[in-house]
Amino acid sequence: MRPFLHFFWAALKNPLQVSTLFQTGKNASQLLTDAVPDHSKMIVELGVGTGAITQSLMAKVEGPDQYLGLELNSELIGFAQERFPTLKFINDSAENFPKYLKGQKVSAVVSSLPWTVMPQAVVAKTIESVHEHLIPGGVFTTYLTVHVLKTPAGRRLQHLLQDKFSSLESKVVFDNLPPAKIFVAKK
Repeated sequence: MRPFLHFFWAALKNPLQVSTLFQTGKNASQLLTDAVPDHSKMIVELGVGTGAITQSLMAKVEGPDQYLGLELNSELIGFAQERFPTLKFINDSAENFPKYLKGQKVSAVVSSLPWTVMPQAVVAKTIESVHEHLIPGGVFTTYLTVHVLKTPAGRRLQHLLQDKFSSLESKVVFDNLPPAKIFVAKK
């Protein structure tokens, strides 16, 4: 099954876990990954889905041992493993990613997590873990779809990013479905 259809079906089956009917678009995926430094020692992807962002990240991953992807939906992670058999994927919640790093710090974390449907405590723990496990100057990229930017959960995430990271830039991508605001945060 094509990635789009696989993702669409997973979203229909479990809307609180996937939260959107559309996988991340090509331009949004590219913006999320452009900020990842070349020759990164370790890259973590949170919310792999069917691998739309993983596809863009492949240019930044120099070896399979320099990538770790987490996805909570077991059907989606199975599909991603078929698409990218050399990469390491874990079926677990994003806030648990540090236990798979074995003490290693990371150069970049790229996320397409559904922040506004996640419990507030999980969002805070995940952002804290990302910040804690990034190397100095490390990059965290994520996004919110524009229709949730002004919701309480959307505002909380934006405040967390502003408070936690030394630098935060953003850009709206209108050709994503739905349009998305990309955030690039640096430690």
